[in-house]
Amino acid sequence: MIFDWGIHGPRKRLFNNILKNLEDIEFEYIPIIITCDEKENITRMKMDERSKLRIGRAMEIRNLYNDLSHYTIDTTDMSPDEVVDDIVKYLKLV
Repeated sequence: MIFDWGIHGPRKRLFNNILKNLEDIEFEYIPIIITCDEKENITRMKMDERSKLRIGRAMEIRNLYNDLSHYTIDTTDMSPDEVVDDIVKYLKLV
C-alpha cells in the first residue's frame, strides 16, 4: 500500500488510525520520501489545478521532511514508470 501524501497535521492522525487498524495484519512499514525540485513541484500543482492558496501552503511546508533519514527519490526528471521502478528496486533491497 502506498500513501502518496505528506503525513503531517490532520493527515498524521488519519495515517496513525490506519496503522492502528492494521495491527492484526503482519506487514512492514517502509517509508519513502518522494520529492521534486520547487519549480517542478509548482508546475505539477498547477497541472492539478490547485489554487494559489494551496500552492502557497505547500511551499511553506515543502522542506518538512528534509531532515528525515528515509530513502528519498527526487522525481524531478523522472517519468511515473521510472519512479515505480526505483521504488520496486529499493523495496527488493530492504
